Amino acid sequence: DDDGVMRRVILTFSGKVPQSQGTLLWKRVAGVMGAARANIETAGGSFLRLPVDTGATAAATGAAGRDVASLCVSAFGAVIEPSRVSAQERCSGGEAVLGCAMYIKALLPTSQIDLMLRLLEAQSPLEVYTVSFGATTSPSGVNFRDGLGPAEYVIVHESGAAVFERPPASGRAAAEVATLEVGQHVNVLEVRDPQPGDGQVWARIAEPPGWVVLVDTADQSNPVARKVDRATGTIFLFGVDRPGQLARITKVLREQRVTVYHLRVESGEPDHESCDFVHATGGPLAENRLRIVFEDPDIDLTKLRIELERVGREVGYAVTCLTKDTQSQLRAWWPSYLLRRKAFTVAYAAERASREAEAQGEARRQPKLGARPFWKNCKVRWRTQLAI
Repeated sequence: DDDGVMRRVILTFSGKVPQSQGTLLWKRVAGVMGAARANIETAGGSFLRLPVDTGATAAATGAAGRDVASLCVSAFGAVIEPSRVSAQERCSGGEAVLGCAMYIKALLPTSQIDLMLRLLEAQSPLEVYTVSFGATTSPSGVNFRDGLGPAEYVIVHESGAAVFERPPASGRAAAEVATLEVGQHVNVLEVRDPQPGDGQVWARIAEPPGWVVLVDTADQSNPVARKVDRATGTIFLFGVDRPGQLARITKVLREQRVTVYHLRVESGEPDHESCDFVHATGGPLAENRLRIVFEDPDIDLTKLRIELERVGREVGYAVTCLTKDTQSQLRAWWPSYLLRRKAFTVAYAAERASREAEAQGEARRQPKLGARPFWKNCKVRWRTQLAI
């Protein structure tokens, strides 16, 4: 009996075949997958004519004989150097021999996996094959685990959700330890795939401790809980390293209901060869990378960018960048940030070189009262370069 639960498999094949049998490989693979009631989703292959190696050829070519074309399997980026065909392996009539590598991704019922493995063992079209199994999927082909994983969830079922000591197993009932009300938030620590014939996706929660059903695949239109989606992003801050900078920045973020969950600080200095920022412990420049979560889904990003830029200028961050974790956002802002960072680095290096030359020429000269701070001169020079 078929319980309707499907499993995704990835197959790879490699070996040698006569050129005339190259097209037959696909037919043999299709025969095995058809017998196992598998649906082939993706397939690809590379075929390369192998050089014939004779004693005279090997002696003449020597090490250079190993310099042959490579065979690439796009599925894994694996590069295989084809071996030479010995005289004993040559086909009758001088037919060429092909080196083959094939890749197949398919979906089949879990009840047919053993049959597929037996057929491959007896009828594999090439000498070497591998089989890798993916996640269990529903009869509709939707991955049970798509979008499900450790995260914050909110109970959305009108009847709430019961919390059990453990998931039921082998027909044994589990003790109910608590009840969650609709709208209540829980922290999911672990998600477990449904058992064959069950269809319930169970999750272990932190508080109250126990297990709840996230979704029943028999009624996916009426889930028990839904993942709380919060937009995430990254803030880049670059400039002269000064005390108290991050305190000002985090104050702005708190006011805008933005949470920092990861911070990376990298100090460095200008590199004269690349004219860019390079890492150096204790360097005068600093780049801060903040990973953030937007608590408010309707936050005004333009307003937040302007405020970050204003505060950044006040504390010494001449270059700021705020992006959401979407491809379009990264494409739009990342190149601009890198160019502005490089421009400020060049301006800083030029200003520092000018100051050092002045100091060497007038070592005893006292700084003028009310002189502009060094890092502000860098900003003036930097803006002039950008205008150019």
